[in-house]
Order: sequence, then structure tokens, then C-alpha cells
Amino acid sequence: MDYDAGTAHKIFGVDFSGAQQAGRTLALAEGVLVHDRLTIERVSLGRDLPNSGLARKRCYDALGQLIAEQQPAVVGIDAPLALPATMMRELSPSSTDWVTASAAIAAMTDPYALRQWCRARSAKPELKRVTDRHAQTPMSPYNLRVVAQTWGAARLLEPMLRSGQCVVWPCQPIENGAVVFVESCPASLLLRVGQRVAYKRREHTAARKDIVAQLLAAKWGLPFIDLADSSAIIEDQGGDLLDSVMCAWLAARQLQSGWSTNKCHPASQLEAWVIF
Repeated sequence: MDYDAGTAHKIFGVDFSGAQQAGRTLALAEGVLVHDRLTIERVSLGRDLPNSGLARKRCYDALGQLIAEQQPAVVGIDAPLALPATMMRELSPSSTDWVTASAAIAAMTDPYALRQWCRARSAKPELKRVTDRHAQTPMSPYNLRVVAQTWGAARLLEPMLRSGQCVVWPCQPIENGAVVFVESCPASLLLRVGQRVAYKRREHTAARKDIVAQLLAAKWGLPFIDLADSSAIIEDQGGDLLDSVMCAWLAARQLQSGWSTNKCHPASQLEAWVIF
């Protein structure tokens, strides 16, 4: 999928959740990028998606179906899409096949089975990927606070990968007509633009309002962004809706930038690559 300024490109941003009741906090921003302007048409919590609910599997199924129906599209998702390379190689018979390794993650019983498997290989220190160090992501993909997202993202992607409905950049070649997933990190984005502020609690409404204002004023560069309902994003105390919007903005920016892997470390073929 190449960027054409005159074409309407479907963009999604997903603030992912690995919780058993993922529908409570998983958030989705839906938008269209055309003429260097991203219009966010809708923001939703996972439980409010069509055919969704609070339960993790039901929410993931609904999210996957909604996104697959919109192909081609670009999806920025805030969740680790791989483990460190040494572990991905062990999960793949060929040692270089990201798809097989990701399917092996999805096949594990639950997030804690994945964490146990990873810690049996390196408990202290918990390993980070090259991209985690580059983007300054907060934790290892199998850290106790993150591992459910790593496992859950693999579960979300597995049926779409198996049916050829999606690809993950830069682990796979970009295919016209497919949904392209890119790993996005709002926390790393905020660090890059110098916004070291807390914004995820009830008392931080002003901080969320300021971040939204900076997005609307294109303070962080292109694409320009329009929000159909900025008040809902600002009033969301958990910051989940705002995170989904930042993921969508990052996805749109990546589409504009193109799909060259020249700036990615070679390890990204197995470890994925965080955009920020």
C-alpha cells in the first residue's frame, strides 16, 4: 500500500488491552487520511464495537472483524508484536520466520504460560528488543505488566495472518489490498516531542486537553489531524481514547513516510519495529 495524497486511506489506532475484560479499556480510533489530513471519525471503547463485549476473546474477534472488513488499511497498535530475537528464533523452525513464531505465541495457553516460557530463558534481566531500546519503551515484552498485551496481540493477529488478511511491517512484505499493522507507542512519541507529563487520571484533564491541542495545531508535524469529538477524548480519564488517536496519527505518518526498512535495525525482521 503506497500513499497517494488524493486517495482516501483508512487508518485505525488501537490502544490495546490484554486484560481478561479487555473491552473495558481497549480503545479504537477510526479515521481517513487524505490530502495530508487525518480525520478521526470515531473513537470507541472495545466493549462498544459491533458484536463485542467485555470478554477478551469476544472483544478481539469483534475488533479483528471490523478491521478486516475495511481492508486495505493501516493500523497502529500499542502492543508488542514480537519477543526478543533469540526467543523468536527458538519459536520458529527456520529461525527467521516471524509468522510462525507469532503463531507459537498465540498458541500458548495464556499470558502467564508465555511469561513462564520466556523467564525460563532469561528471568534476570528481562530481555528487551532492539526496538525497545531505540524507542525507549517502558518494559520488556514479557514483563508482568506487558506480557498479556504481547500474548493478546498475537491472538488478535493469528486468524488474520492465517487468512492472508493482514501483514505486519517490517516483518512481512507490504501487500496491496491487505491491512498493514505497525507497532506504535504513544509513550515513546510523547518522550520524543518533550511531553513528559502525566495524563491518565481524572486530575490530569488539563494535560489531555493540552496534548489534543498540540495534535490539532500540528505541533508534532504532518499529518494534520481533525477530531470529530475531542471532548470525549479529553474527558476519558484513563487516556485510552487519546492513546488510540496517537496510534492512528503514527500509523498515518508511517503511511506517508513509506515502507522502506532502511531506518530499521536488521533484527526488526523478527522483533518488529516501534514507530514513534
